[in-house]
This record gives sequence, C-alpha cells and structure tokens, in this order.
Amino acid sequence: MLVKLNSRVCEGIVSRLRPRGFSLVEVIVAAMLLMFALAGLVPFFISSLGSASAVRYRSSASNIASERMEQIRQLDFREITDAAYLTSTFGDTESLRGIDFNVNYGVETSSYGEGILKEITVTVDWEAPPKVVAASLTSMFHQQFVGPRVSWLEVTGAEEDPLGTPFPLLKVNYEHPLKIHIAEADWGLVIDNLNEPGMAVSNAYLRMNLVDQNGVALSLGDPEDDYEIRGLTYEVDGETGDVTDVYFPYTVDSTTLPDGYWEFQAVAFNQYDEPGNLWRLRTRVENDRPAAPDPFLAVAQFGDESIGLYWGGGDERDRDHYILKRCAWDWSLNGGLGGWGSWVYLETSLDPNATSYLDEGSIASMTHPWGDETTTNYYRYHLWAVDVAGKVGSIAECDEVSIPPAEPVTTTTTLVTTSTSSTTTTSTTLIPTTYSVQVVNTVNKTWSLVIECSDPVVYRTETVGKKATLTISNLAAGDYLITASTPGRSDRTASFTLDGPEDEGMIVMTIL
Repeated sequence: MLVKLNSRVCEGIVSRLRPRGFSLVEVIVAAMLLMFALAGLVPFFISSLGSASAVRYRSSASNIASERMEQIRQLDFREITDAAYLTSTFGDTESLRGIDFNVNYGVETSSYGEGILKEITVTVDWEAPPKVVAASLTSMFHQQFVGPRVSWLEVTGAEEDPLGTPFPLLKVNYEHPLKIHIAEADWGLVIDNLNEPGMAVSNAYLRMNLVDQNGVALSLGDPEDDYEIRGLTYEVDGETGDVTDVYFPYTVDSTTLPDGYWEFQAVAFNQYDEPGNLWRLRTRVENDRPAAPDPFLAVAQFGDESIGLYWGGGDERDRDHYILKRCAWDWSLNGGLGGWGSWVYLETSLDPNATSYLDEGSIASMTHPWGDETTTNYYRYHLWAVDVAGKVGSIAECDEVSIPPAEPVTTTTTLVTTSTSSTTTTSTTLIPTTYSVQVVNTVNKTWSLVIECSDPVVYRTETVGKKATLTISNLAAGDYLITASTPGRSDRTASFTLDGPEDEGMIVMTIL
C-alpha cells in the first residue's frame, strides 16, 4: 500500500535528523572542566622539567670533578699541602655549557705504615634553581717519592735519527754533555736556604745507568765512589738572584759505547739516600760498521756431508742480520789440478743473534759440502754482519776445511812385558781426530752452554734441555772451559782436557 506524505510532514522529519550544534553555555562549561583537569597536570610537568635540569647540571658537575682530580693527580705528593693550595692552583669556579659551577677542595693527611696517605675530595655545586645535588669525588694519594724528582734529561749534541725513530742519535766520536734537571718543586730538597742568604747545595747525588735492549746495564759515574754522580749545580737570575735551574752535569763519550739502542736511566737521591723517581730517555748510538765475527771456525762433521760453523758475535747492539757465503774447491779447473770456484750465498738474512750454522750437503747427489774416501773436497767461508742502518761489517774468513778431515799421524807406543815370555810386544794407539763429550742436566730447567778453548781457538754455544743429556761432538784435543747459565740460577763452570782415547765420551759437567 502506498502512503503519500505531504511536504510539511517531510520537512519535520528531516529537521529532526539534522545534527544539532552546542550552545555557548555548553562550550563555556566544557572549557572550564578542561582547565580544571589540566591544572592538576601542570605541577607534574614543572617538576619533571626541574628534575631533568638538575640531572643535566649534576652530570656536568661530575665531569668537572673528575677533570680536577686528574689535574691534582699530576702534582707531586709534597705539593698537595691543603685546600688553599689547590684553590690557588686550579681555581674555585668553572664554566661549562654556559653554566657557572663552584669547586671546593678537601685535603686530609694520615699515616699508613711507613708511607703517608692523603685523601683528596673535590666537590662541585651550583646556584639553585634547579635543585642542587652536588657532585663529590674522593681519591687516595700515596707518597711515591721521598727524594728529589728528575724532571728531564738534556743531551747536548744529539741529532735527529735518520732512521726516523723518535730517539735522539748520539754523534760519532763526540763527548755529549748531559744535564739531568731536578723538578722545580724539589729544589728545596737539594739546596739549603733556597733563594736566601747562605744558599748552598746539599749532599745529594745521582745514579745513572745505560741499559741496552737486552737489559744489560752499564753504570755511569766513578766506580771508586760507588758510581755516585755528584757536582749538583744551580743557576741564578742575574737581577733577582733567584734560582732558575738545578741539575747534575755529566759527559758521555759516544765512542766508548757499542752501537745500538741505549736508554739513560737516572735516579736522584737526597742527603739521606732516599730516591726520587726513575727518569728514562732512549737514544741510539751509531759509530761504525759491525766488527768481523771473532773467532770464526769451520769443523767437518761425521758422515762426511756437513760442516759446522761457529763464531762469536761483536759487541754492537744494532746487528740486523748476518750474511754467509761459501767457496768450494773445483777439481775441474786448471786442467784437472783444481782451483777455487766462485762464491755462493748460503744465507742473506741470518739471525743477528746466531752463533752457529750447519752447512748440510749430500754425498749421494754430490751436493756441497761433501767428501768421501776417494774424493777430498775443500771449503772456505765468509761471514759478516749488517746493522740496522745498512752498514756492512768487516768480513770474517775461516781456515780451509776439508771433507773428509785429514787423519792424524801422531801415535803412542807402549812396551808390554809378560811374566811368561821375554818377548817385547809393541802396540800402537791412534789418538782420535775429534772427541765427543757429554753434559748431564738433572734439573727441570734448560741451560745455555758456552764452550771455549784458546788452543785450538774454539767458541761454541749449545743448549741442554730439561733433565737431558747433551753430546757435544767434533772437539779437537786441548784445554776447555764450559759455562752453563739459566735465568734465576748462578752460572756453573767446569774445565776439562782432551788429549787421549780415554777422554772420548766422558762427562765434562753434571748440572745438579
């Protein structure tokens, strides 16, 4: 069924379906309610902003306290007297990120055993607002040095190292004057009545060593005076008469020092023999090229296919490497009469601390060095060192060595008479060409051995392992000295003589 509505009824229905607006009264009431709600949150936001600012301020204050504590740590223990001294030295204010901070110090001294402790406190705060929560840092300082401190060591005549190292190079054939300066804060420890009438140096002295890279130390100073360096000197201002410098003078002759790196180590002592700090300065000495290795020996080994080389290193400390060459006798030269062939390199970068080398060949392939019953070969060797600056050392040449070694011709004759016969029997005993001896190590440490003999000249180094027995071969007849050394133990020495068959294989040293 269709219902027909008139226009008035339709307009009424549409008007009721349209959204209604808010009256002015409703808007005002809603705004007031919102204001009351926000009013309760405002203190919370204000408090949060204040707390964030306080944290930021305190973080800056903590950084300032840490920085001041590190600055105080650089002072000598004796300089830290009281809070007033720290205030005058570092100030009592600091500005960071546009904010002014107040810095306060506290110093408390207490004895602890034989030393002294100082408790240092640095407190940093600021003017409120925001809320002040001061940053405070406390640290304990211990007295390290009682004697005078060395502040620096001055070397006159040193040059820049051409190798590019940061260490000064001592000139060749030059006497280098040194000044070992005393820290200004400690002048009163070595000068009586400083800057006053009657001013004079006290009975202070200096000890100074030169130490190489291996830890070997050379004491400087007069050995008759227990290596004490005296003669403390001070300089004064010509107008005021005040002291301007205090130092120990000393002169080092570079020509007396082996080449290499050397470190000056200086310690000053007061009149009561109390030491100050240890001052160190590393230098380099370059006087000449490396010396020729001496002695330099070649010994044919058993088996007729190897030669052992042994040498003593020079006293220079800057060897970079050794170079080794060999020359062999060539039987094909001169119409079969033979002649020395060309030199060949065996090693071009041998360990600078090496003192031996085994040149191994092969009889089967006739690879030098070798020799047998039908063919005797002869060899010569050259050895020299090169230092870190590239200077080539003098060449050492060993005596000619043959493989196989020449047999000895010396014999001894013994007459033997028996009780049952009047017949005289002659026996011949061959003296060995070379000997083998033994070193027995009974302890659980490895020992370094040095075997020396003046006639024939022998200088060899060996190593015997923990609880092991070492056989030392190829020793000719003669009087020997053997020295065993290991860290933490005193050296052991033994002498022995090789001159007869009964000496073959004997024990020449037992390390207990």
